[in-house]
Amino acid sequence: SKKSSDRKVNNKICDFLSHNGFQEILTNSIVNSQNYTQDNIVKMMNSLTVELDAMRPDMCRSGLEVIDHNINRGQKNLLMYEIGNIYSTSGVGQYHQSSVLAIWCTGALAPKQWMMNEEKVNIYWLKGVLQNLWIHLGIKKFTIAQDDNTLTYNVGRDVIAKIQILGKKELSPI
Repeated sequence: SKKSSDRKVNNKICDFLSHNGFQEILTNSIVNSQNYTQDNIVKMMNSLTVELDAMRPDMCRSGLEVIDHNINRGQKNLLMYEIGNIYSTSGVGQYHQSSVLAIWCTGALAPKQWMMNEEKVNIYWLKGVLQNLWIHLGIKKFTIAQDDNTLTYNVGRDVIAKIQILGKKELSPI
């Protein structure tokens, strides 16, 4: 069945990322609509609180909140991922739910040691992780496009992943 197949793929992704030093996180699908500017956000009719009144349209903000929480407590070297649902609407009664993988990286891969400098996480390291993940999943033919701070992976016309630098740093040409 499709659910069984999706679960197997999700398990392969989780196993791969966990074996490569990433920690799985679980964040809330219910968010504050005031934090989003999208027109297609799914608002809840009977929200539990005023602050939690919509279904998340993307996973970026929830991961950044986890990063912020950890950095404020002295944990700055973070490799995290989550497979979760995002939601959108294209009109009254027309709701869409998609399962996505989100990955967040910040800080260093390895701390400075006696004979080794600190190695910082960067977009090119993450590019290598994703390309190894594609191989692990059996995806052999993909293209990569670069635009400002984003690398986009495509299989045919379908976008299968985006890597984006958040902040002011720009990418060197790949």
